[in-house]
Amino acid sequence: MPLLELPDVTLHYDDTHATLQTPPTGPRAVPDAPPLLLVHGFLLTARVWESMTAFLDPGRRVVAADTRGHGRSGAAAYYTLEGMVSDLVGLIDRLGLQRPVVVGSSLGAMAAIRLAITRPDLLSGAVLIGTPGHAMVAVSGFLEANRDFAAGLSAGPSDDVASNVASQIPSWFGELGSPAVTAWAVRQALEAQPGLGAFIDDLADCDPRPDLPGVTVPLHYVHGRHDPIPLEIVTEEVALTPGAILTVVDHAGHMPHVETPGWTAGLL
Repeated sequence: MPLLELPDVTLHYDDTHATLQTPPTGPRAVPDAPPLLLVHGFLLTARVWESMTAFLDPGRRVVAADTRGHGRSGAAAYYTLEGMVSDLVGLIDRLGLQRPVVVGSSLGAMAAIRLAITRPDLLSGAVLIGTPGHAMVAVSGFLEANRDFAAGLSAGPSDDVASNVASQIPSWFGELGSPAVTAWAVRQALEAQPGLGAFIDDLADCDPRPDLPGVTVPLHYVHGRHDPIPLEIVTEEVALTPGAILTVVDHAGHMPHVETPGWTAGLL
């Protein structure tokens, strides 16, 4: 199991090139394509990308990490967006990723855009799937609902925590979701370390809008038509970002890479 020791956390990651004896050649090679660094959302794990990565060219390097406190990674002293960004910088540096495209989902998208703002020298671009953007400060009741959800992750017996998670996760999916997919997502969420609700407080005043006009790397926003995060949040941020692209996925919710994995792989 690949592990990366960073200053304040140990991260588990999957790397498609880690098991290759020699670099891919011929039709398997993707010499001009930058690596992909995949960053999952709140409570989920790197496994959320597996169905999508099966459709990618096997010659392309793909790295997916369990972010701090999630899945197979260790607990951390603190859970903040800046901590996640620092972890991504460490992954890029220590794994020798040459200007990857960072693909972030939800909380991972927030980390990806922060990385694009603060360290544009490290990446070729970012794909932002279901980004909450400035919803915490602009959508009535959004912060409060997320705080209630986070409080339910640590309160009461484990059965109560599982029930809280199971009641929320189905809303992340659109028309293409299913009971099997949501149950699978719930199982991932229950692997999370205690204390992850601290992310919500850290994000309470998150608003990337003032920094978006200065972004210098390509950004591609991807948003499901049935995402509980309003599309208006994303369209406002796209309008502020030089050269940004928006793709709306008609039948998907918050996680098109799970609901339409082949289509999302084709987009990447």
